Amino acid sequence: MSKKPIYLIRILLVMALIIILILSAYTLLYGNFNSLFEAEVWVTIGNIVNGISLLGILLTFFFLHPLSFLKKMESKNFPSSSDHPPKTSYDALLFTVSKADIPIWMMKHYQPKSMGLIGSDEVLESINKIKEEAKKLGIKVYCRSLVATDVDVVVRAKHETLEIIKELLQTGSYHLALDITGGKTPMSIGAFLAAEQEGIDSLYVTAAFDKGQPISETIKPILLSGQKAG
Repeated sequence: MSKKPIYLIRILLVMALIIILILSAYTLLYGNFNSLFEAEVWVTIGNIVNGISLLGILLTFFFLHPLSFLKKMESKNFPSSSDHPPKTSYDALLFTVSKADIPIWMMKHYQPKSMGLIGSDEVLESINKIKEEAKKLGIKVYCRSLVATDVDVVVRAKHETLEIIKELLQTGSYHLALDITGGKTPMSIGAFLAAEQEGIDSLYVTAAFDKGQPISETIKPILLSGQKAG
């Protein structure tokens, strides 16, 4: 099929969209088109134009932007956890911290050379406990602290995670993974965005709990995004 008809269709669609957006803008600014038409038949036409303009608003805010977002998400091929388990070893692990149990299990399981901890001022006790265990295993720890009430916690978490990643790369650690199991959701989102930007693995750990403690036999790291094991 010739490309010219396709280009022509695209041009017509763009022109139609421009017209709809103009009508939508007029509706948003002046309310409706009925004021332009006095005769009854023209009022009917005005109502039709109003309907088209409202359709344009709906298309603009509920179709175009979500579609663009979905296309971006489709371009990101998130692996299935069952098909693509995490690697069996990492040079360095990063954690968004809430409780200490999972990070301690992870560092004993993977035995990395270095670790990065990102946590708020509310979880200093957990951070210190993780650091103590890391010291026993000879693992170097890099920490970044966030203020729990910071309204820009997503941005701050991304920035601090990028800084830790930079430090770990400078020490010669090239196989990195971020565990976003702990930490509050905004912090984990910011850290995840940093991991995506730098192309490192993102993990989430599932486990069954007994009296608030994870059962070791049930702990399972899941690869959310990154390179499959192999």
